Amino acid sequence: MADITSTVYQDLDTALATFEDFLTKNQTDLQTVVTALKLIGPQVGNAITSLITLMNKLEEEINAISVLPDVQKKLFQITAFAAAAKTLLTVTQTLLPSEQPTITQAEAAVDAIGGMEKLIGDLKTKILQALTDVVNLLTAINK
Repeated sequence: MADITSTVYQDLDTALATFEDFLTKNQTDLQTVVTALKLIGPQVGNAITSLITLMNKLEEEINAISVLPDVQKKLFQITAFAAAAKTLLTVTQTLLPSEQPTITQAEAAVDAIGGMEKLIGDLKTKILQALTDVVNLLTAINK
């Protein structure tokens, strides 16, 4: 099970940074290959366009996360709640193994909730910038 400090948003930030680095290092080669493959069929271009669409939707979701200043001061409590819920789910998994799909779904939700405190602020800005950079690189590769 994921540690509560390894949040969905940190994982997203890491995945975006890795993908952006790959695209940046290989942009010229990828453009050449994509251009050649598009002559054979539209699948590669369509796949990249779909990925761009998903990145834009993800950006909209991240942008939609905003918290009032009064609530932001108390966000540490949601992290504590998520940690306690994670412990409870671990015990529940042992006692109710037949409920594994439900427990897994609940764990994913708790991980997302637990990451809210870290998302508000610098991480949100960093993720949004990475999403913009990835979309720009994908767009350039898909010309």
